[in-house]
Amino acid sequence: MNDILNRKPIAICIDDEEIVLESLQMELSECLGEECDIEVAQSGKEAVALVQELTNKGEHVAVVICDYIMPEMKGDETLIGIHNIKPSIVNIMLTGQSSTDGITNAINNANLYRFVNKPWQGAHLSGIVREALGKYRNSIAENASAEALETVTGENEELKALREILEKEVGKRTQDLLESNVSLQQSIDELDHANKLKTRLLSVVSHDLKNPLGAMRSLAEILTMESNPDTQKEVVDMMQSTIERMLNLIKDLLDTAALEMGQMKLYPLRRSVKELVEVICYDYAHAAEAKGQRINIEAAHHFVADIDERRFRQVLENLISNAVKYSPKDTTITIRLSDADKDTMRIAIQDEGPGITKEDKEKMFQFFQRLSAQPTGGESSTGVGLAIVKQIVELHNGKLWVESSPETGAKGSTFFVEIPLHQAAVTVG
Repeated sequence: MNDILNRKPIAICIDDEEIVLESLQMELSECLGEECDIEVAQSGKEAVALVQELTNKGEHVAVVICDYIMPEMKGDETLIGIHNIKPSIVNIMLTGQSSTDGITNAINNANLYRFVNKPWQGAHLSGIVREALGKYRNSIAENASAEALETVTGENEELKALREILEKEVGKRTQDLLESNVSLQQSIDELDHANKLKTRLLSVVSHDLKNPLGAMRSLAEILTMESNPDTQKEVVDMMQSTIERMLNLIKDLLDTAALEMGQMKLYPLRRSVKELVEVICYDYAHAAEAKGQRINIEAAHHFVADIDERRFRQVLENLISNAVKYSPKDTTITIRLSDADKDTMRIAIQDEGPGITKEDKEKMFQFFQRLSAQPTGGESSTGVGLAIVKQIVELHNGKLWVESSPETGAKGSTFFVEIPLHQAAVTVG
């Protein structure tokens, strides 16, 4: 894992027009030359062969930027071939004349990350490639974590790492407080806060990971004894679902620790919030369709704003997934993007669920809170998602609130997010 994360990754540009390929290589080398090496290919077949060759040599191909209209192999076919060689590669398609079918094919069969219209803007494309490099590194790190979970014996290694991080932080804060001229009461307050955070995190981890880990052990035992391929696949699917749930819990808890200790950093870039909403709604379309739900998006324009795309995606994913999770079957979820004023945009996510009681409203944005409403499809909840969402929105100099009045007989809830369209880089910690 360290080898993958420390070595310089490779981005491959694919286009049959030599002048376009040279332009791509030059722009990306200027912007990202210190972050990755740039390779080129003038056809789909050449690109597939290049990826195979580099992979065989142990090189780390992280990102592919591919034109759609090319002779012999179109862009979607090329990306599918590359995906079959190395699924962890993050694929980006340049779409000058691409069809909806081509994009859909690449999304379904090559895990297409983004598509960019020709002619592209250099800074915009470089930013997307930089995010794709980050996504590749995160994917490699998450895969390594999943492998560790599968081989867990005794006390979970992730729990050990989390406990050691928290204990080191408590120790560091204790030493800092002893060396500084602060009042005794301030020292006690700081230590109490860190100890309570450690206790709460370890309590949640031990409680919420105990059952899934027990289930993993049982499933592993079944897998060793089962010879039926269909049953084996079903068991593996259940194990993958359990691992995904545990990883999501660990990521939420690490984000909680970072926020509580003031160590979360944001890197805002100009992004279309509408496009981000569309991508997330596409990701959750299957879950909504399984419950007979419809997701509607209402937006007058693209609403370009300064956001940290990775963190703001967390905000939208949490609110949209909650709408799907807590809404009954055969209902509609509506997402509206509008101008709050000339310098601020507003996102409203409205569902037709049971609503939020007055008691739940008072605690729903606090850490480690369980609300009275229950998911309608048996989904899980960590109790920290909305608290993380609120703090990320506030780091964007924005506001988050909810409107819901089930006590009056009105159904549903609407969550509102307001953020400024322009802001300076934000760093906390």
